[in-house]
Amino acid sequence: MIIDFHVHTSDSPGGRFTPAQLLEKAAAVGLDGICITDFHQISPGALEGKELGRKAGLVVLAGFEAVTELGHFLVFVPHPEKLSPVSAWLRLGSEGRLMFASLLEAVRSQQGILVAAHPFDRQRSVYLGDRLARLDGVAAVEALNGRAGMQANEMAEELAASLGLPGLGGSDTLDDLERLGRVATVTSGPVADETDLLKFVSEGGVWPVELGRPLFEPATKKPQQQKKPAPRGSFQPRAGGRPMRRRRSK
Repeated sequence: MIIDFHVHTSDSPGGRFTPAQLLEKAAAVGLDGICITDFHQISPGALEGKELGRKAGLVVLAGFEAVTELGHFLVFVPHPEKLSPVSAWLRLGSEGRLMFASLLEAVRSQQGILVAAHPFDRQRSVYLGDRLARLDGVAAVEALNGRAGMQANEMAEELAASLGLPGLGGSDTLDDLERLGRVATVTSGPVADETDLLKFVSEGGVWPVELGRPLFEPATKKPQQQKKPAPRGSFQPRAGGRPMRRRRSK
């Protein structure tokens, strides 16, 4: 299956789109599903999206994006629709951030996982970077993020490989609907719910991919001299669990 694992609704600050708009776009670009990951909550939009997805034949998974003093993390737990409001088991600090240690403890208590989101994107409110290599408890890395630059994504990909962690891909759609589906994740089997997602991540059965046109066009003052960037392909596992890029033929 091909699932965009990082999508925001209008329940996130700066988010512009309803669940219905996101699902319509997901179907149009050929995705099998999306993960709605609004900030610091299993949002009403995520729960609405799950219901709309069932009617439309698309998989909609619910998680949330947590901002900590160390960086951003995507959080996934089994049965999020049964979860108490996040504010009941997580507390925000004075700067509106979560403490990583308390987040990890709380997520583990829910049998959930943390995914390091866009760890090398310096444009975010908190920069994780190489500190990721010293963190325990991170289950996967967002190796391809649709709003991060090419270098940031390549660094995330390389660090995930060196740590032996699986990589995910997500468009990080927030205020640009055309971004949806350009980056996604391939799973090694069908995903029906969050429990399936946790299983595939824990087993390394996920690979990030870029779809459609390139995310980043080369900068040039002479358009006629532009060179077409080499396509980036999907990731396949090497022996030992390290991802390997395989170029996609046209």
